[in-house]
Amino acid sequence: MLSALLRRASCSQALALRVRIILGAGADQRNEPLARQVGCTPKTVHKWRGRWLAAITRLSLADDEPAALAQAIAAVLADAPRSGAPGTFTAWTPRESAAEATRQGIVGTISPRSVGRFLNGRRFAVDRSRSWLNAKTKHADPDTFAAQVERLCTAYAYAPMLEALGCQVVSTDEMTGIQTLGRAAPTKPMRPCCPERREHEYIRQSTLNLSATFNVATEADFAAHIAQVTDTDPDAPWLFLADNRNTHQSEALVWLVATRCVLPDDLGVKGRAGILRSMPSRAAFLSAPAHRLQFLYTPTHTSWLNQIELWFSILARRILNRGDFASTDALRARILAFITDFNRDRHPLQVDLRGATALPLNRHTLPRLRTSMRRSEAGTPEPTACCIPVEYSVHLRSV
Repeated sequence: MLSALLRRASCSQALALRVRIILGAGADQRNEPLARQVGCTPKTVHKWRGRWLAAITRLSLADDEPAALAQAIAAVLADAPRSGAPGTFTAWTPRESAAEATRQGIVGTISPRSVGRFLNGRRFAVDRSRSWLNAKTKHADPDTFAAQVERLCTAYAYAPMLEALGCQVVSTDEMTGIQTLGRAAPTKPMRPCCPERREHEYIRQSTLNLSATFNVATEADFAAHIAQVTDTDPDAPWLFLADNRNTHQSEALVWLVATRCVLPDDLGVKGRAGILRSMPSRAAFLSAPAHRLQFLYTPTHTSWLNQIELWFSILARRILNRGDFASTDALRARILAFITDFNRDRHPLQVDLRGATALPLNRHTLPRLRTSMRRSEAGTPEPTACCIPVEYSVHLRSV
């Protein structure tokens, strides 16, 4: 049986080595000479010799059935499951699925092609996988999640009216770690029937941190950013739409809001008591509607509701993805030039908020923030809602 297994065309090199070890052990060869003969170490010979001797009783029970004996030999000479590795496949091919269905007795016999037709007919895409992020807040407290999303969408919907009343609605976030990549060879421009060709190899210089209004590397930087933004209209109420990053709920930001809104300075001690005690207590203070400077936070894992992310995607598509920057200064100059050009046109992002309060709320039924770069013309119907076209300023710092 072992000699027949060795003559098979489908016999792998690893299995052939183990069969030769067992055949040599049956001829009473010692481990060292047998290892030199088959081309392995004496330790390997000792391991497979021991496995065969441990299974000899089980193999003798299947001696009268050749098919069962062949399966038992293959099981003995197969690799043992590795520690920490799953015992089954994480991605099944039709061939493996057909073999497993036959082994478990689900069907008597089935071909891999039949398995493929069955899966395709029922639209099971076994060859595809998609990442999925579970919003813990949405599942743990759906009512709170729906209320947060509704407040955010309401702020977008009433942004034009708030602007007319003198309230500034600002969406803010940061883009960190922008890489300065220079191509190892010049980019070849496109020609008829030939697209632009960029060199695959690149030279990495450094990185930049960018915010739509100011650099947000530390708590003090973000607080200084808020101070600089509010200085453009110091007497107006401000509504900042931001995500839940810790720098957006910092101690420095709480002190800034308390100072600008002329609030009592009894804020407690960070990490111990009072308003400054923890991030939830600071977030509750910063989002209080009674303050002239108010922060409205997106729920966890829903930063795509923040309109500044749309502008970041525009920047990535227009400048960063196909860029060729010889230095950090060149990248900085390119971004600043793009922002200057963008501010010159000052067209708003078109937003569709229809169905903002529809329930149940999930990733597919929540209002999508869709951007359209077409400018509003005379006679064109106004969008359902739009953000205020605030000028984008920037502060860049090398990292």
